[in-house]
Amino acid sequence: MTQLVKRHLAMLRKIPRAPRKATAAEVHQALEGFGYKVTRRSVERDLHTLEEAFKLARDERSRPTGWQWPADAPGINAPGMDLAEALALDLLGRHLQTLVPAPLLASLQPRLAEARALLDLHRTAPGSRWRDRIAVIDAGPPLQPPVVDAGVVATVHDALLHGRQLELDYHKVDADQPQRYLAHPVALVHQGPVGYLVAMLWNYDTLVHLALHRMRAATALDEKARQPKDFDLQRYLREEAAFDLPAERRIRLELRVDDWLRRHLDERRLADDQRITPGPGEGRWTVRATVQDSERLFWWLCSQGGKVEVVRPVGLRRRVACEGALFAGLR
Repeated sequence: MTQLVKRHLAMLRKIPRAPRKATAAEVHQALEGFGYKVTRRSVERDLHTLEEAFKLARDERSRPTGWQWPADAPGINAPGMDLAEALALDLLGRHLQTLVPAPLLASLQPRLAEARALLDLHRTAPGSRWRDRIAVIDAGPPLQPPVVDAGVVATVHDALLHGRQLELDYHKVDADQPQRYLAHPVALVHQGPVGYLVAMLWNYDTLVHLALHRMRAATALDEKARQPKDFDLQRYLREEAAFDLPAERRIRLELRVDDWLRRHLDERRLADDQRITPGPGEGRWTVRATVQDSERLFWWLCSQGGKVEVVRPVGLRRRVACEGALFAGLR
């Protein structure tokens, strides 16, 4: 492959798909970063050559001129996609769509289609076989995900991406009709199949969680959204336990578990300070850990049935016992 061909391929990789665009100066700067010694004038001539050969679009209304692949251009191998990149894109399309802003995901659709086509073409290759050997399933019962309006999600993603305010028609679970909210988007959190917008409403500073499937309409406004001072999403989730419904106090938990659950908790610890010691009775173990007292913990304990006995705290022990007795009476 000649240096000219390599340079042209590098240029094609740096030209984005519509609606984004790149100027000749930006392409020239990228080539220099790749180590190519070429003048700005040569880059401009090459772009005109590539425009004719690959049907590139040129926006002369902008100054300087912008270059782009048409939005509906068929995927080609000019960007140099290999099987590893194709597999990564295919997994993104299958499992991570909810984590990618809708406008960016839409621009990726031609590349996702190209990735699938490349994997289909090389079905016997290890990378292609990999996608047929993996799956992601929920830990709980197979509940159907809630119905979410795709247009609303796209608007929410766009507002969050660009830091703009949102006007929402939001239907609270205990309300008869939707209500109009003015929201300042802060973050997006997915808990299983359910997505929540973390936001502030109107002029209040309190963070609230708005379920995407309860949004009936959404409009992104031109006004800039307010943001909490020094907000860090990972710290918010970790320290505030914001999605532990509700976030309450930390407790010193003591459990007696059977051997199966002991092995499970060896692999998936309740906390960093978890300790497991032999307990009273054959095949029983004592587990001690400092955890967040939450509804999620309570329902997990209830789901374990006879595999676990809560020793401390006493209030949690009584509550789990009452719930177990209720379930036994319903059977």
